[in-house]
Amino acid sequence: MDAASQKTFDKLRPGKDGQSKFQTIIDGMKELAKIKRGELGFSFLIRTEADGFGIESNIDEIFDAAILAKKIGCDYIEYKPSYSFANGATHALVKHSSERMNEARSELSKLKSVEDDNFKIIFAINLQDSLNGVEQPQIKNYHFCPSAYFRTLITPSGIYVCPYWRGKKSLLYGGGGQQILTSENRKKIMDQLDPSFEI
Repeated sequence: MDAASQKTFDKLRPGKDGQSKFQTIIDGMKELAKIKRGELGFSFLIRTEADGFGIESNIDEIFDAAILAKKIGCDYIEYKPSYSFANGATHALVKHSSERMNEARSELSKLKSVEDDNFKIIFAINLQDSLNGVEQPQIKNYHFCPSAYFRTLITPSGIYVCPYWRGKKSLLYGGGGQQILTSENRKKIMDQLDPSFEI
């Protein structure tokens, strides 16, 4: 989501047809919250001008996003740093200005007041590095990714291993349908997936 308002959401995640999807997603999450069997989360990728592509900062909505996530029935909100895929060669944290990261720290410090037994605030393991201005590539010295079994991404164009691989045809399970998750094609992709060399 990365936003607490339609205005910011539309700047960061504009619809291909020019129509905002913000309220549709929020309404859908409300309905999911009523029937969920597991946990429903709200993802917030911290963005600033350093991300490029004309992106504006969403830091001023960090706190409001937690309020919104809790209000619509989410079990948690997760705050994550943004990554650069410069020249397609690295998977490195974006280096944001120290001024922006100080703003982010200030907003993140307010979040404890929103957390309770039914709503958790989660910080990605490398968020602190981003706040501190660390810019090194994320080294993946492991060859198996257990979270890929839980982060399946379902899109209008098909089902992918996880959000990192959106649009990568070699990691596309196929079209829609529950049977895709138990297909031979999925098993083959999961067996071949090696995070140590696939960004």
